Amino acid sequence: MKSFIGFLLVFVSFIAYVILALQLGIHQRYPIVHYLIGAGGLFLLFKEIRTRFTWPRLALNVLSWMLFLLFGWWTQIYSTYRTPAPQAVQKENALPPAAIAQPSLKSTEGQATALGSLFHHAPYSLLVFYRGHW
Repeated sequence: MKSFIGFLLVFVSFIAYVILALQLGIHQRYPIVHYLIGAGGLFLLFKEIRTRFTWPRLALNVLSWMLFLLFGWWTQIYSTYRTPAPQAVQKENALPPAAIAQPSLKSTEGQATALGSLFHHAPYSLLVFYRGHW
């Protein structure tokens, strides 16, 4: 029973963070609480397999370690926003001078709107760019 509780601790720590991150938008760079809960489950599994070795306990232990490593990979590598290195932008991918002089934004329908026309009517306009997780 303790082995299954240890597996559930690892599983619930991962699922709880996924729900918090995707449904509520709470992203943490280092989800320490979830790591500690998962590590507690791994410790419980390790302790159980040291006292009484059985093949189902070994399977739960391996599955829990794989799930915990998947959680670490997902939070630290896959879902992080990293800026590219300065040398990653090639010269042919840079904006042409005409686009810098008169920048424009595309609507959801694909129509371009020049920013100069927006600022001409309201010179004190503020543009807010939101980077969502859709």
